[in-house]
Amino acid sequence: MKSLNKYLKFGSLIIIGLFNLLMLSLGEVWMWGTLTLCLVFAVVGNPAFERDLDEPEVSAAWVLDVFLYLSLFIVLAMTVIYGWYLSSGDPFGIGAYVHQHLSYDLAAARAETTSTQMVVAFSSLSITCVLVAANVRRELPHRAWGPTTQLIGRWLSSFSFDGSFSIEHVYAHHHNVATDEDHRDRGRQGEEIIALSNVANTASLLSRSKPSLRPPRRTARPTAFE
Repeated sequence: MKSLNKYLKFGSLIIIGLFNLLMLSLGEVWMWGTLTLCLVFAVVGNPAFERDLDEPEVSAAWVLDVFLYLSLFIVLAMTVIYGWYLSSGDPFGIGAYVHQHLSYDLAAARAETTSTQMVVAFSSLSITCVLVAANVRRELPHRAWGPTTQLIGRWLSSFSFDGSFSIEHVYAHHHNVATDEDHRDRGRQGEEIIALSNVANTASLLSRSKPSLRPPRRTARPTAFE
C-alpha cells in the first residue's frame, strides 16, 4: 500500500485533470466541482499538511513518465470539451458519440448550462491547465535526448502561451545563467511587469540562429550531474 501511495502522490495532478474533464463533460452545476475542489485544497489542505520533501525511490519509473505524457492528452480533451460547450452544433460528433455509448445527453446538458457556469468552467480549466500543463512543461523540454518528449513539452507550453520556453529556457537561460545575457523565463529582480521579461525572451530567441538551437545528439540518457 505504501508503494502504491508513491505513485498516487505523483499522479495527483493527473487525477485532478481527469476529475475536471468529468465535471466539464457533465456540464450544468457540475462545472462548479473542480473550482470548489481546488479552493478546498488551497484553503484547507495547504495549511493542514506539512511541506512534502520526501523523495521516494520507485521501482517502475516508467509509470511516472506515463503520468507526464498523459498530461497533454488530458489538457487537450478538456479544451475540446469546453470548446464543444461554447459551440452551437456537435463538433467532431462528440455529443452523438457520448449519447450513443454512454447514454448521457450532452446537448441537453449544454442547453441547461448557464453563462455563469461557463465562466466558472473557464476558471476551472485555467487552474487545471496550470496544475497539469504548466508543471509538466517545465520538466519535459529539459530532456534534450528525446525529440518526442520535447515535442510534448512544447505543446504543453502552448497552453500557457509560452511556446518559447522549451528553447529560450533550456538553451539560453541554462547557458547564460547568472550573467547579463540571461533573460530567464520571468522578470528580473525589481521588474514588476512580467511582460518586459517576455519581450526580452522573444528578442533573445529571434537573435539566435537556427543551428544553435538544435540540441546535441545523445546516444544515452545523461546522468544527474550533466
